[in-house]
Amino acid sequence: MALYRSVRLVTRRRNRFPTTSALTGPQGSQKRGIAMRAVIQTGYGSADVMKLAELKQPAPGDGEVLVRVMAASLAAGEYFGMRGKPFPIRFLIGFPKPKKDFVVGIDFAGVVEEVGPNVTRFRPGDEVYGECRGSCAEYAVAKEGSIAPKPANLS
Repeated sequence: MALYRSVRLVTRRRNRFPTTSALTGPQGSQKRGIAMRAVIQTGYGSADVMKLAELKQPAPGDGEVLVRVMAASLAAGEYFGMRGKPFPIRFLIGFPKPKKDFVVGIDFAGVVEEVGPNVTRFRPGDEVYGECRGSCAEYAVAKEGSIAPKPANLS
């Protein structure tokens, strides 16, 4: 009986965020490497404006690194951005509503998957942490100068 309750609770929690599928359609079938899940902001207001969506995986550009995100954080800036107050923050996120497929998050920790041209400090497989826009996703692109190697004594 307790197991049944815990499975129901996990199922309910898993389905808390409605999903939209930009690439895969209603069945949810996807080819590996094409789509990723991300938390996007669809408007301004309460936490109801955050949705779990499938987006195209970004590609690193010149001096950028593609990171598979293992951990991301939300800070006060994301809260103010979600509410759209103070009003000038809307000019960064999008006016009158957030930009299409605006992924939230700034801080992250993860593993380098791919490096762009002119990246010298990192290689695929390196564990890193740092800042970039859109870190609440499975993959994020960060500039080489905004990330650092994860210290070996951290788990």
